Amino acid sequence: MKMHQAHGRLSHKLIWITLILSTIFVTSGCHKRCPTAPAEPDAYWNTVTFGETACNFVSNSRSFRGKLFATNRWGTLCFDDMDNYWQQHALGISTGLDYKPLISKDFTVYLRDRNIYITRTEGDASGSIMIWPRDIDPKFEDFYFSHTYYEKELGLMNGNNRFLTWIRGTEDGHYMDYLVFVDLQDAPIIQITNKGYWPASPPQEGANFWNVSFKGMLAMNNNFYIAYDNARTSYHRVIYPDLSYEEIQVNRYHSAITLFEYKGKIWAQLANTELVYSSDFQNWEHFAWMEPYLFDIRAIDDYLFVHINDKAWFFSDSENPGSIYQIPTENMETRTITSISKFLDYLVITTTNGIFYKSYETIMNDKILNRGISLLQ
Repeated sequence: MKMHQAHGRLSHKLIWITLILSTIFVTSGCHKRCPTAPAEPDAYWNTVTFGETACNFVSNSRSFRGKLFATNRWGTLCFDDMDNYWQQHALGISTGLDYKPLISKDFTVYLRDRNIYITRTEGDASGSIMIWPRDIDPKFEDFYFSHTYYEKELGLMNGNNRFLTWIRGTEDGHYMDYLVFVDLQDAPIIQITNKGYWPASPPQEGANFWNVSFKGMLAMNNNFYIAYDNARTSYHRVIYPDLSYEEIQVNRYHSAITLFEYKGKIWAQLANTELVYSSDFQNWEHFAWMEPYLFDIRAIDDYLFVHINDKAWFFSDSENPGSIYQIPTENMETRTITSISKFLDYLVITTTNGIFYKSYETIMNDKILNRGISLLQ
């Protein structure tokens, strides 16, 4: 395994990304409390919907500090109880699963008109910043995000508020892919204190094209864990807080399709459908075989929650290992689930057409043993 350093402040090459920053005075949203919509008669789930049809597309949610934060076309919505919410920021977020905002404890990152915006997750939106990728470097003049194996959040945020994303540009007339980072600080406006990038590794010798696809991504313990392919070559990379990184080439069938944290370990679903866990991102232990591929896995309490289209399941490594339980989602047909969170004593599911919530305890009692997803030990 080779050690590498980022291009940036700590790089011996002193190659900087030129970030053109603009202070964005975003109007804070209405802070008037708004009652949620009543549940449909005899429906299993309680619902929250919004006036405009386009605003019912709720792209993500996270729970921090006793509040639930969700994103839709309006911007960030804040709940201190599911009975009431208020609009935290009026942001005009681009909608779509391929533009899924990143919600972290301190900052929310979203896309609007091909520009990356960073604002506070909670509090005043004034002093937010915008990064124009086309002005980062001439190679990003026709910038777009690098290809990802599946739709995911716009990037990763570690515990030190280092934001990482993936950008494709051109170098000498050829496509090149980069992992780009900025370090964020909020005092009194959001500032970038450091910045840099790492190039993706080239394909193995003999490949005649560059075709990067980022797959599993995880921020954990202030490290970033990245799995990606370039043509026929697969890599696993760990980026450390000091901006150095280690990378190994892995067998393509053993590359991580999905990465997530569970009980202090790095978990992965590999390309061969094996579900494994590790402490170091190199030595893996087998848990089960799972089909199909699961791309959005969240740990809630002792369980792992997953979703595909309008169906949701959960399982555990300790309670009846090998069993997977389906969550009743009868009145979610034709909607696509975008996130699952636990907030207060509710399980909250955001979808492309509204928010659904119900007592967490009730759902645990109503779980249905289901083999729609194969979990074979």
